[in-house]
Amino acid sequence: MSYILGIDPGLATGLCLVDWSDKDNPSLVWSKEVDMAEFYDIVPKTIEEYKDNLFVVCENFLITVATAKKSPAPWSLELIGLTRYLCYINSVKLVMRNPSDREVSSHPMIRHFGLWHKGGEGHAVQAIRHVFSYMLQTHPPLAKVAVNVV
Repeated sequence: MSYILGIDPGLATGLCLVDWSDKDNPSLVWSKEVDMAEFYDIVPKTIEEYKDNLFVVCENFLITVATAKKSPAPWSLELIGLTRYLCYINSVKLVMRNPSDREVSSHPMIRHFGLWHKGGEGHAVQAIRHVFSYMLQTHPPLAKVAVNVV
């Protein structure tokens, strides 16, 4: 078994757990949108439970001139730091992704593969797109199938 925990960090965080045991047929175990308190409950338990067969794909958050002009929003950075620590103490691989990396995985693609999250504000879908874009970039046979999805 091989699992990927996807994280789109923020005040409202998107989470997903994808079973990638079959590299050509990933399946969504669960997806959700959570607040910070729920993140503190769910993510450590998930990493602990799946740590022997897990890696984490997390969107990176960089403070730019544009973000600095907005109100301070430390949530993403705090959750990324906690995620780094949890991965470190559990010997789980962490893959950081830039926000633009998810653009290679479209909504039709993730729907086609049964990875769609219904409801919410789109944060869980963004976590799924990060996971799926990582899969596409690291497993070319999956990318060959996905590119034909309109």
